[in-house]
Amino acid sequence: LPIWWSDAAAIRALGSIGFAAQADNLSRIYRSAFLAADPRMNKMDLVVSPPSPLTNAYRGKAIALLENLEKRTGRNVQARLRKAIRVAHAAGEFERKLDTDQAVRLLSLGLGADQFGYFRQMGVTVTPSPLDFAQFRRNEQELDRLLATK
Repeated sequence: LPIWWSDAAAIRALGSIGFAAQADNLSRIYRSAFLAADPRMNKMDLVVSPPSPLTNAYRGKAIALLENLEKRTGRNVQARLRKAIRVAHAAGEFERKLDTDQAVRLLSLGLGADQFGYFRQMGVTVTPSPLDFAQFRRNEQELDRLLATK
């Protein structure tokens, strides 16, 4: 996964294994750094490696991106991305190195709606690619069927 996603996911995982206070504290620190560096939430591009003084701000942006996306969609974004990766892998459509474009493509398929515009609005450089939602759903159903028979 892109490093920005991994940072946000790690903080979420920390909270889910009994370290909620520490995860909340890190999240608060990172979000504060992000909002101080980019108050409009649309200037920092997660595709570009951050200069070291802004590392925490970039982590804060990743957290804000995921939290805002979950609020907008009402879905567990991490779970939907994990499922989309499994579906793509089973269909032979998974690239081993998951960059931001590929992550947003799979996230869009997993959520059932194009998310490229949201990421561009948030200042992230992404290149949209074709999204075949119907084929993804067929692949998802086939994977679910195969897993149910095991």
